[in-house]
Amino acid sequence: MNQDAIAAWIGRKCRLREGDNIASQREFTLLEVIEEGTRNVIFRAADNYGESVIEFPRNHLGFHICMPPNRLFPEFQGDKRYDERLLSRVTALQSSDVVSTVFPLEGLWNALAVRRLRVSDVAEQSNDDEDYSELSACDLVNGKLIAWAACNIGRGDDEMVVIYENEKPIHTDSAAHLARDAQAALGDVDAAVSPLRETPLLLWIAAGTSGFGLPKGAVALAAAALQKFRQPDLAIKQAHLAIRYAGRHADWDERLALLDFMNRLVAEMPGKAAGTEDIF
Repeated sequence: MNQDAIAAWIGRKCRLREGDNIASQREFTLLEVIEEGTRNVIFRAADNYGESVIEFPRNHLGFHICMPPNRLFPEFQGDKRYDERLLSRVTALQSSDVVSTVFPLEGLWNALAVRRLRVSDVAEQSNDDEDYSELSACDLVNGKLIAWAACNIGRGDDEMVVIYENEKPIHTDSAAHLARDAQAALGDVDAAVSPLRETPLLLWIAAGTSGFGLPKGAVALAAAALQKFRQPDLAIKQAHLAIRYAGRHADWDERLALLDFMNRLVAEMPGKAAGTEDIF
């Protein structure tokens, strides 16, 4: 991980979520990084009541763009320059590999890819195939299978590989078995792979469910990009499904903000576009 990404968070005051809301009465200062784990970055923090430990997912969008999320870090709220930087940096990452690895959407791609393996523990899955059928054969899910198909390279055949849906382990197998099953899963699909990586909405969904307030200019940028798509309605429908999943990791205000984002986006699109009534 880029050390500048972490340095941007140190010394700043952070308001933690408690339940479904941001608890503004608890304002911690991030003092230092205790550990850069494989799943989380762990900070030592302190407030008026003493010291604590705060964790953020290692694949949090804020680390990719070197910007702490402004809803959790109050010093950035109302800063127009912050919104301009956020627009610029998120736009620069559109269609990049970050789309497949960013929290919380990587959990969805992993979960849908595991569903396509011939041997998987359905009891460990939190998603129903029918709920996300429009996404199960997309390029982001296929990308996970392609990576797993080569997971035995450089590993011992018996080395165990654990696949996570964000914090939850959902599949464990030897490298040799996982590579074999992933190769088989890739060969089982007859339909064309649905392109999703290019959709300009996914990183904004990740931002909106990771403590970022969505800047006003994001709607216009996303709408302009979508109008170049051959099937913009399909892209919006797929985004609805991504929001349904990512909304599990959001608080109530973030869900409302995403609904408003999608409603304003649809209003800017020519003709009829899919509505947002059933996202959550």
